[in-house]
Amino acid sequence: MALLIGSEGSESKSGTEAEQSQNLEQLENLLIETRKGVIQRLKESTNPYHNYKHTEEVVNHFQTLLANLSESTQSYFDERKKLLSIDVTWRHDDKHIGQRHRQEKLLRDSSLRALALAAGEDPRDSNEEYAVKTMRKELLEQEKSQKTNILSEQDHKFMEELLLATTFGQNDITILFLDQIDYLRPYNPESIEQKLLALADVSSFMDGWESWLENSFLFLEESLQDNLMTNPRNFDSWLIGQKNFLEKYVTPLLEKNKDSLNEEFYLKTKETLRMIIERISTLIAKPSSKQAENLKNQFENKFRVLLRERNYDLN
Repeated sequence: MALLIGSEGSESKSGTEAEQSQNLEQLENLLIETRKGVIQRLKESTNPYHNYKHTEEVVNHFQTLLANLSESTQSYFDERKKLLSIDVTWRHDDKHIGQRHRQEKLLRDSSLRALALAAGEDPRDSNEEYAVKTMRKELLEQEKSQKTNILSEQDHKFMEELLLATTFGQNDITILFLDQIDYLRPYNPESIEQKLLALADVSSFMDGWESWLENSFLFLEESLQDNLMTNPRNFDSWLIGQKNFLEKYVTPLLEKNKDSLNEEFYLKTKETLRMIIERISTLIAKPSSKQAENLKNQFENKFRVLLRERNYDLN
């Protein structure tokens, strides 16, 4: 009798596992199919920074973080959570307007605002909020076309909260001049996956100085397309701004992920970040050094025209 019960239990367990595997396969197919449009839009984006290249890098780094979780954190990510998290990573900058404050750009540009309103969009949405609404809409449409009901409301909430956790600078005091206090978006990464994705979103430093510098220049190029109050006015202010960003935002964010990552990987990543900050600090402290002069020339050769168009001070 015991053998018979055991056999029935095994069949039941096997059936459950097969069903779960099938559900995961259906979920993955749904996400991949819906993601095709996202990837196409990213590849067509004219943004110097928020485009396919950046997104692909964030996805790769997020997967690297997942591959280097601490032993206690590994069990937190079941296969469903991984699939949903990676999908959100692909979508986190979908339809990014090329400016940190989407709502500011739409307020300044009446034609863009009119287009947004005509399309039924809320011009008060940040880039991330807009991406969240697009994500839900397209996933629901894909489920309807496939005549499936794979994603639960809990799944949608998980994905939306994860995407919003990548929000940066939406509580910046510099946008208060908009006289729209409700434009401030104090989203903060709180869960394990939210903190990991927020880190992956600013993780170009993980590949060393050259990768970090290339991405920083691309981000600045995109920022200079608009005359933002937060734009650096010259090389010196840019360098100081980069140091502050790495010290005051990226470093604390890495610390928040300390317990989620295995010690060896965490220490290696921390050291890479420390070396970049130290190099920037040296450039600031020794502006007449050959290294500082070379980087300044590189900076001004790349951005001289844009800076002068904005009437910024090159000195």
